Amino acid sequence: MKIAIDHLFRSTISAFLLAFVLVLGLFFSVSSPALAQDCCTTYPYPFTAIRIGDQDGFGFGDGKGLTAASGGPVNLDGKGVLTVQDFLPDFNGDNKISNRDGGDPFDNRSDAEVANTLTTGEGFIDTGSKGSDYTDLSLGKSFGYKSFPTHGHPFPDGDPEVPNNALFEFRFKVAKDKLPKGTPLFLNMMYGDFDVKTAQVIHKDSNYDKMIGQEVQASPKDKEQDGIIMPVVVPLEFSRVFSDGDANGESGYWIGFLNAKFKTSNDKSDPCPDNRCDPYLAFDFAEISTTPISLQPCPAKDYKGKIQGLKWDDINGNGKRETLVVGNPPDVVFVIDVSGSTENGKFQGSSVGDLNNDGQSDDIIDGEIAGFIALNEQIIQQGYGDTGKVAIVSFNGDAYQADMDPSTPGPQLATAPAADNDNNGIPDVQDVLSSLQGRGYTYYSPALKLAQSIIQSLNTPTGKANVVFISDGEPNNPDVPYYPSAASSLRNANVNVTAFGAGSGATLPTLQKVDPRATIFTSIDELLNVFSGRQGTTSSSSSGGLEPVLPNVTIYLDLNDNGALDASEPSQVTDVDGLYQFTDLAPGDYVVREVVEPGFTQTAPAGGFAKITLGEDEVVSDVNFGNQK
Repeated sequence: MKIAIDHLFRSTISAFLLAFVLVLGLFFSVSSPALAQDCCTTYPYPFTAIRIGDQDGFGFGDGKGLTAASGGPVNLDGKGVLTVQDFLPDFNGDNKISNRDGGDPFDNRSDAEVANTLTTGEGFIDTGSKGSDYTDLSLGKSFGYKSFPTHGHPFPDGDPEVPNNALFEFRFKVAKDKLPKGTPLFLNMMYGDFDVKTAQVIHKDSNYDKMIGQEVQASPKDKEQDGIIMPVVVPLEFSRVFSDGDANGESGYWIGFLNAKFKTSNDKSDPCPDNRCDPYLAFDFAEISTTPISLQPCPAKDYKGKIQGLKWDDINGNGKRETLVVGNPPDVVFVIDVSGSTENGKFQGSSVGDLNNDGQSDDIIDGEIAGFIALNEQIIQQGYGDTGKVAIVSFNGDAYQADMDPSTPGPQLATAPAADNDNNGIPDVQDVLSSLQGRGYTYYSPALKLAQSIIQSLNTPTGKANVVFISDGEPNNPDVPYYPSAASSLRNANVNVTAFGAGSGATLPTLQKVDPRATIFTSIDELLNVFSGRQGTTSSSSSGGLEPVLPNVTIYLDLNDNGALDASEPSQVTDVDGLYQFTDLAPGDYVVREVVEPGFTQTAPAGGFAKITLGEDEVVSDVNFGNQK
């Protein structure tokens, strides 16, 4: 296809010459920065296109079951709706697409298309666009209106004996924050089978200059190409489509106007010599877009940007999720009871197996290990897999500091939650936990003191230190007078201390001297739900308690920033851990919102949405949403 441009003014010769040069530069200059855009370039702007009609494959959808003039399928790859280089259907089986002798007429127009009111696309306000009645039907004077009543709808031009020259009039406005000034624009028309003579694309822009695009080359007439679907693409300068609404009582808007007519070569003003020209022509849509239609598929771009976060039940309504650990990134000391009773007692609930290979499954120590493995995984999921620090203290009658990286000489106090220094495919934290064995008495104070010593050695900043403590019973008598002061010392040092009981042997008053908000787990399921972050604790309404996540909530990227989830916008449903993630994102600005469930009030983020500027291959975490019931 080629489009040669002339430019006609109703004024002087000098004006004509000036206009002609302008149009040549407008449509053929490859050096103009405003038009130096290939067909695969896209912009992350809320306005993408105003489309007269809709992109539905001429009303045939994917064309399944329909045959082309060549005898093959109309949809070459069988994917999506009929589009560029697919074919219109041969209804009468004569191996050609024609209006003659009954031919291949169709009228798939919807009521909105017939009413001349259908516009689709994103990021605009329609103010009276017309032309959808020319889409999704075949046009030509041998259409056979009298024998083919087109669902009772009249011809767009009103005369079935006159070829219908499609006329598309764009009238719309776009908020200035949805489309930067100077963005390259394109007039795209998706048409099928025009194969008789050349045609003209005539259009008037916002300056009401008349421009004629001549010699729209006819489609190949050979059998293999008859009925082929092709595009018309005309580059447009921003200023020739939009005027500034600030000067016309429409403050904050670009005012868009374009009048485009596809003029066939044999209407009454330009008859064919033998009066036998009868172009078979159909349009799927016409649009003004920031992206031209491409004849070839665009190569996939390997974007690696991500936006991720979680959804939680903000029980206390403070807009901040209360979790087991604090800090960005956090330093966490896991303090785990390995006294003899943890190996002898059984934990109720789901099976976790024999995690420490002591020959016994689902005992208390297996549950404790499973819980801390889940907590470590939660820290990784929160984005701290490489930046956080985890240390492990096990205790019975004494306290033991674990070497968190045996592959490095000398005992290592801590390691990153996701570290796998021995390259066995398992985080080092999990390896250490799985090596623990149960034996001996129960003393709290040595473990609490060792935990504080580790935090001091790590030089953990204020607000980032955490101790998570779990035990299946009470401390033996010699330790009873001492452990409360050891716990107080930690809290007085601004360490976030949380304590939990495991199984029926634990007692709440004892644990509350370590952590006043302490909770007892009576089953492995309760422990895993809390340590994985899926559920809250019984004291979650108090300051510092764990607030549960909310699964099955829709989070979406509001590309046109209209405050509603549109059909074309990406969305994710939070999983059982309350997590969501958008992947393969291009650089640009994104607005992230949630669909608030009935009965809930949104508490976070402030304003009800998050605005993210995403860099090349950037990962943005902790875009979290809170609701209170």
